[in-house]
Amino acid sequence: MRRIHGVAATAVGYVGGDALNPVGPQVGAGLTGRAEVVQESYDPERIGYTVGLDVCWQHHDPDTRDRQGADVGRPYRSAMFTHGDAERAAARASRDAHPTQRSRPVVSEIEPLRALYGAEDYHQRFMEKTATLCC
Repeated sequence: MRRIHGVAATAVGYVGGDALNPVGPQVGAGLTGRAEVVQESYDPERIGYTVGLDVCWQHHDPDTRDRQGADVGRPYRSAMFTHGDAERAAARASRDAHPTQRSRPVVSEIEPLRALYGAEDYHQRFMEKTATLCC
């Protein structure tokens, strides 16, 4: 995501659920109700929110519930967490218009962003560090 013109930064974190100060092993085991996410910071002069949505649909499995790559469970659900009504409406419209490569419907959840907890350093830039194509 960081290589996309206009994306200023990315950070991995945990959102949703109720656990305070969650850590990776707890989240991955499904003990917190939180999802592992990538937060994008972007320059709206260079890239629009809807372009970011399109990129997101291309880089995860929007038609697979509770799984991303080899990671399975509620922490790996297909979801977008939005700031405010305008982002939520744009995300829903984008999700509903997104063509899937398979015959299954898009199942991504759209939720308001609440508390975001930063993930541990080993999660940050994981794909770059491990030369992995899937998170």
